[in-house]
Amino acid sequence: MTNPGPQHTTAPSTPAAPARAKPAPAAPAPAAVVHVRAPVAVAPPAPWLPPRFDALPTGGPDEDAEPPGRPPAGAARSLRGMDGEGAATFVAIYRDGVTVVIGAGRVGCRGRWQALHYPTISSASNAYARACASYLADGYTDL
Repeated sequence: MTNPGPQHTTAPSTPAAPARAKPAPAAPAPAAVVHVRAPVAVAPPAPWLPPRFDALPTGGPDEDAEPPGRPPAGAARSLRGMDGEGAATFVAIYRDGVTVVIGAGRVGCRGRWQALHYPTISSASNAYARACASYLADGYTDL
């Protein structure tokens, strides 16, 4: 018997590809990725609690002391400015009922404190507003 030679096999026929249809619409571009960091819990700075008018700081105005920080909301302001010699100064003004308290001095020193008593709350409020306006007119700014 003779070798018939290699047998011819045909690959199974594959179906003809269908005619090309319109390309599918492009997918929308992905939205921009934004990385958001979890908020870090930071304690707000403790507000400066003004002393009561009957417990004002005592001692010499040039003694070392921390200047007043941010005052609580309400009738209280903490201002900063410069004196004639270029040194940083502070002014703390607040109203406690019928009393207006003003403390002023160089930053880093105790400064001078005074309590002024008025007959009514409205007259104390007026004096507080006039004192604030006077210091702001002199170039002091809010802390």
